[in-house]
Amino acid sequence: MEKSSILKGIKKAVLVGIVGLGYAFFVQKTGYAIPCLFYKITGFYCPGCGVSRMCLALLKGDIKSAFYANQMIMICIPILFFIGIKSIIEIKKYGKINKKQEGILLWCMVIGFIIFGVLRNLPEFSYLAPR
Repeated sequence: MEKSSILKGIKKAVLVGIVGLGYAFFVQKTGYAIPCLFYKITGFYCPGCGVSRMCLALLKGDIKSAFYANQMIMICIPILFFIGIKSIIEIKKYGKINKKQEGILLWCMVIGFIIFGVLRNLPEFSYLAPR
């Protein structure tokens, strides 16, 4: 059972990666990207604004530009990577995942995204806006 759940996770990650690379290729060739509907409607940046620019910068190896596009997601990437590796190790070792620890980490990230979404729209924190 544990091998099949690990394989399912890997397959999902590969699928997301393929779709993401396809989208990146499309944006690079056409210059058209999916606009943020939240920003279009409200004029405020959502916590995810700048993700397309961030991913394109990462594909080019430009970590500085990626960070300025969306600081919160760049901070969360290593945390999510850690959670994924930790989960694989726990499944291999114990046959199950410690969902309490992961839940606490994920809830901290959700709260962080909410705070980030509010702060990046305040004039004092304009440096958090996507560039």
